[in-house]
Amino acid sequence: TCDQHQGCILSETERPSASDRGNEVGHGGKKWEIGSEEAQRNDVTKMAFACQMNDIDAIYIYCPYDNYKDPQTQGGEYDYMGFFKYLPDKYGDAGITLKESGKAWSTLVKLISERKYDATETQSLTLPETLDGGAFYSSENNDFTYVLWAKTSEDLNEDASVEYLFPESMQVQSIEYTKWDGATEAVSGNRIMLTGSPVFIKINADDITSNETVKVSELSVFPNPVGDALFLSGIKPGETVRIYALTGSLL
Repeated sequence: TCDQHQGCILSETERPSASDRGNEVGHGGKKWEIGSEEAQRNDVTKMAFACQMNDIDAIYIYCPYDNYKDPQTQGGEYDYMGFFKYLPDKYGDAGITLKESGKAWSTLVKLISERKYDATETQSLTLPETLDGGAFYSSENNDFTYVLWAKTSEDLNEDASVEYLFPESMQVQSIEYTKWDGATEAVSGNRIMLTGSPVFIKINADDITSNETVKVSELSVFPNPVGDALFLSGIKPGETVRIYALTGSLL
C-alpha cells in the first residue's frame, strides 16, 4: 500500500517454512506446495532486496513466530511464516529457536539496511540472465555491498549454481562474501560461485586474505520475547553484540 504522505509499505508478506502434508490442504482449501527453511530464508532476503530497489519504505512480516510446533500434524501454511519457531507460553519451557529466515533477516539488516540501491553500479556488474542482484551504496563508508544470487530454473526447487566473474573494469583482486547465517568467507581473484541463496559481497577489502573463513557465534537471549531485562549467553571475550528489533532498528 502507498500513501502520498507516509510512503509505501509491504504488509503481511512471507513464505512458509514447511510444505503441505500429502493430499491435505491449507488455508482456504488451497495446497501449499512450496515451503522449506531454505525457501523461506531465500524469499525474505530477495523480497527485502526488491523493496529497497523500488524505494518501499517498510516491510511487515506476516507473523514473528510459528503458531504450532509440528507442521506435519498441525495448522496450515500461514502458521509457519515466523522468524521463530513456536514460542512456549512460559519462559521456562525450553526450545526458543530462531529459524533460518530469522538469521537471514538479521544478516541483511546488519549489512544493507542503511544502504541505498544504486542502479548505475548494478548495471556495471553486467549480470548474465542466470544471475540476479544489485549494488547498495553507503555514503558513510563510501563503498558498495553487492547482493547476488543464481536464479533457479525449476518450480519448487531452490537449487542453482552459476559462476560469476566481476568485470575487468572493476579491477577486483579479492572477494569477501557473507552468507545468510552471517558466516563470512574470503577468496582471492575476481570469480565467485553463486547459488540460489543470496550472498552479500565486498570487493578489495584491505583485510581479506585468501580462503579465509570466519564463523559467527551462536548466542542465546533470555527471556524471549524480552521484557525489562535480558540475559545473554555464549559471548566470547572481546566480542561486541548488537541487538536489533524485528523492524530492523538497533536497540
